[in-house]
Amino acid sequence: MWRRGRANGADNDVVDAPLDEEQIALRAIRDAAAFAPLYRRYFPEIFALCTRRLGCRADVEDVTAEIFRKALSKLHTFHGGSFRAWIFTIAINTLRDHVARPTPPSVLFETFPDPTPGPEEVAIQTATDDEVRVALKTLPGEWQLVVELRSQGYPCAEVAAALGHDATWVRLTHHRALERLARELGVVRQRRGRHA
Repeated sequence: MWRRGRANGADNDVVDAPLDEEQIALRAIRDAAAFAPLYRRYFPEIFALCTRRLGCRADVEDVTAEIFRKALSKLHTFHGGSFRAWIFTIAINTLRDHVARPTPPSVLFETFPDPTPGPEEVAIQTATDDEVRVALKTLPGEWQLVVELRSQGYPCAEVAAALGHDATWVRLTHHRALERLARELGVVRQRRGRHA
């Protein structure tokens, strides 16, 4: 997210400057209205994460709102550092709480961001959403989150920070999860072929 500012004191000169998220968050502890730029910056990403995890539009809207409500009410616990890691930790924990009540996602990722997908990614890309949904449910909960977050392009370090693991664990888990998904997709397709 970028903000507009003046350069050289001229009204018509406009310069883009990155948000100082840490300062904005610390200021918002005293003045909730100061939180608005961070809300605008992270709403699309949090909404997309919730959409991929939950699917149901009503649930997505409710959980997204809950994440930002929690972030605003817990700003006093933010003591600097990466605001992105902080808010995504709240998002992951809120999603975990919500997903504890079993509700299958209705929308899943369409493609992986990696321009050179491996055989596992190819198998998943060619599967239908229903097939991926069924196969994804067979993975442990944290594995599902790793696949979903990495498929959205989040770097290993950010996924690791949000899940409370290191980047090596995320890379290994992602690789193992994709291999297992590819195997599970073969089983799902065989079952469908027998019942078709």
